[in-house]
Amino acid sequence: MSKAKENEKKGTGPQRLTVFVGQIPFNCSKEEIEGHFSGGELEGKVLVRMLTKKESNEFKGMAFLDVESKEDYEKALKMDYSVMKGRRLRVERTVGGGGDSRKRGLKRLLQKDQDRRKEEFEKDLLEMFEQNPKMEVKVADLDDAIKEFLLTVPQDDSKKVLEELAKVSFRKVKNRRRYLMGVMKRRLRELGQLVEAPRTGKQETEQKQKSIEEEKREITVARNYEDGQWHEVHIIKELSDDKVLVRFEKTGREQEVLREDIKSKTKRRRKNQDQHSQNSNRSFKRRRR
Repeated sequence: MSKAKENEKKGTGPQRLTVFVGQIPFNCSKEEIEGHFSGGELEGKVLVRMLTKKESNEFKGMAFLDVESKEDYEKALKMDYSVMKGRRLRVERTVGGGGDSRKRGLKRLLQKDQDRRKEEFEKDLLEMFEQNPKMEVKVADLDDAIKEFLLTVPQDDSKKVLEELAKVSFRKVKNRRRYLMGVMKRRLRELGQLVEAPRTGKQETEQKQKSIEEEKREITVARNYEDGQWHEVHIIKELSDDKVLVRFEKTGREQEVLREDIKSKTKRRRKNQDQHSQNSNRSFKRRRR
């Protein structure tokens, strides 16, 4: 081992001119971050080390910035709160040297950035409740798991998800938490922040076969607002949490209907079959007695 590396491991080597940068937009590249600071009058070379998740290699929104001189180090610190893609960056001093002191410094900075993110999220949450006093979602509905889930996405996108939650209606919803998770995941897919794992060829074939079987088995019906009767329909588009656009099978007419005015004959038939099965079992037991 070289003397320089040995000193670094012991924590006795020269301090690195490194700053910690947090609150970086998740869609930024290494080159964009370097360009942001190089454009801030830093004269020497800027080296960016982006922090990523071990499992997925996704960018965490944090990085270390190495500069060549004390002057550039001070200039980089002055870029604290500079705006990049609509977000204010946080630029802070970090611990030089190596060994345990550097690990402790890194842990402290990561925790500080995480605490700051939580604080901002709580403010966004409070703002949502203040601006929408009649919303059906309550504080108790947003448990720790839901909050932690929203903290994994960029702040701008989590705000958009909260805006979506403010419109939620719990009419005929049995499991509020599961319903909220479904709404959040759907919105994040639309924002490109939630990507499903690609299916294998076998999984794709099985899914298609399952869809075909379900299509043969299920008949969706909706109430026709003109005659008040139930007719077979095809769901064309999801309009909101409580409205969909349907096309009537016989006439081809399209109509916006409430979700409560749509039902599946299959579910009703299954329920009747279950009831019939229970009655048959009771009758069989009585006969045996």
